[in-house]
Amino acid sequence: MILILDSQNSIKSEGKYIEISQGIRPGGCLFGKRGEDVTADENISLNNGNLFVIDGVDNPIERIHCSEWTDGSIITLFALFSCSLKHMAVEQEEYRPLFLSGSTDFDMEPNFNISLMYINGTWHEISRFVA
Repeated sequence: MILILDSQNSIKSEGKYIEISQGIRPGGCLFGKRGEDVTADENISLNNGNLFVIDGVDNPIERIHCSEWTDGSIITLFALFSCSLKHMAVEQEEYRPLFLSGSTDFDMEPNFNISLMYINGTWHEISRFVA
């Protein structure tokens, strides 16, 4: 859905996404959304949110699915259990690699989190919290 603010400050919508060309100035809190919990695996898919809890461990996380994400999208992964994130695994179809700080893997422990920004086909680390 595209929302358009016309000269009389009314909003019109078209399409699937909201497009804002002049920026947003929230009058209060800017809310995020918790997506579905995911199990750590080589390839993970994250949809419908920007906070994702890693609630189980099968394999290290190497790539994140990108079909619904656009450049500038920011997500946070929060670990309930120990898991690893791999730095710059080989891209697979619509699954994109993680570019991590220090160009090294990140071993997450419970309550650790990491924020990533999607840009130019790669998820770039922008911050991490270690307890």
